[in-house]
Amino acid sequence: MGREFPSLLREENLEQLRVIVEDGRIVAHVGMTLQDAILGGIPTRICNIGAVSTHPDSRGKGYATQLMEDAVQHARSRGADIMLISGKRGLYRRMNAVECGLFPFLPLTEQEVESAFLDARRVKEEDIPQVAAVRQCESTRYLLSLEELRILFRGGYAMCRPVEWWLFSKDGIPCAFGVISKETGDGETRLQLIEWNGDAEALRSAWITWSRTHRTNRIDVIVTSPMNLPVSWRSRIEKRITFSGTALVLHARRFLERARPMLTERSDLFSSMKIEAGETALRFLMKGDSLRLNNGGEIAELFFGVPGRNVASEKTRPGSALAEALRQVFPIPLVWYGIAYI
Repeated sequence: MGREFPSLLREENLEQLRVIVEDGRIVAHVGMTLQDAILGGIPTRICNIGAVSTHPDSRGKGYATQLMEDAVQHARSRGADIMLISGKRGLYRRMNAVECGLFPFLPLTEQEVESAFLDARRVKEEDIPQVAAVRQCESTRYLLSLEELRILFRGGYAMCRPVEWWLFSKDGIPCAFGVISKETGDGETRLQLIEWNGDAEALRSAWITWSRTHRTNRIDVIVTSPMNLPVSWRSRIEKRITFSGTALVLHARRFLERARPMLTERSDLFSSMKIEAGETALRFLMKGDSLRLNNGGEIAELFFGVPGRNVASEKTRPGSALAEALRQVFPIPLVWYGIAYI
């Protein structure tokens, strides 16, 4: 686990590893990382939760619940607005964590007739500063230091599987960075795009490079926004999927304060709304209409969206000015785990 989750299980992160000790033995554990991020240009801090476990002899005593409650308080006190959990257990749902997010999913199975126009190579450790420079083009991402990127690169894993890091350049200038994993079953190889940063059109060339390298044209593409896809692919998005675990808003007021400049840029109507916000209670008021959200899960559904649902319309009067204002402002892009998965 230390190899697969090097950002979680390391000495520098000990303060974020919460345990219960019974008769001198560790019997339950909840791990977290606190990671700065930007969501569609909005600065925030995210608490990632993983490696939640209880020894079989100590189950049924509520230890995991105690640790998760402690993790929530710890994360809030360290400035985290959002919690992302790598799981969908009943434990998390009882905390009101929900499945949310609107990630475009595109399974590619047909090779395009096109020459690869970019120089492609697997990343070496000395390329990490160039990888970081490409990542800085993205408006939705975890903010990872050069050392954090090096640690993740050396680990060689992401989302519980071995991965390859690739760098794409044109005329010697890096323009895109991608991470893929490979699965082979029933005599067929299928690739998964774990992370993509940089020039959207470069993904066409990357696909050709990867399909030739691994002798397959089957690759599942998941990105944070249609803008991360080549223009000709955007109409082919098969569906929108949720974040791969569950999510919870820990501090609505603080997140909205950080988001205000970006949300005002999204809609003139945002400034017309009155907002009453606490940590996990939120109320919008506008022209006699109101919308109240009572927990961090309901807030996450509004902020980040749910496939096939219009959360704002469900909770407001049809045709209301408030519903239209909320539709213009939300959903906000959410980070995909990618290389930061724990």
